[in-house]
Amino acid sequence: MVQTSMVKVVGTIGLWAVMTTAVAAQPRPEPVTLADVLRELQTIRTDLHDMSRVSLRVQALVARVSLQEQRLKALSEQLNAANAQLTSAVHERESREQRLKMLEDSLMSVPPGAQRDEIEQVVAIERRALTPMLSRESELRARASELAGLVSAEQDRWTDFNNRLDAVEQSLQPR
Repeated sequence: MVQTSMVKVVGTIGLWAVMTTAVAAQPRPEPVTLADVLRELQTIRTDLHDMSRVSLRVQALVARVSLQEQRLKALSEQLNAANAQLTSAVHERESREQRLKMLEDSLMSVPPGAQRDEIEQVVAIERRALTPMLSRESELRARASELAGLVSAEQDRWTDFNNRLDAVEQSLQPR
């Protein structure tokens, strides 16, 4: 029993020695100095400045994307209107050409006389009316082509702004 008590005492002393050594081996936190606090403040200020700059850049890009979308919408509406006018002009011209062809075909079967002269006058009027229609159709095709080019250019600019926003977003993600 004395021996068991002795083992307990030696074991307790050994455990106490190991624990005090482990506690003493742990690094003690060094006291925070004013220089440490100033360094941390400078880092925070730099981070805030960077975030402010990025925020302004993002706001500018978002505003540009919004304006670009408005321009793109307006040009698309103009293009749709020009295409509708062109479709109408083509339909009107085709109708006029069909009438003219019918009149010219009827001339073949009408014998010379007053009725034939009357049909020839109508044919001449129809032909003269066809010329400005062809000019108008040509103008509308040119306008639609111009608008299609503008829409394409504005879509490219919109894509560029979106890509820039994506790049900013990527740069803000934690690494």
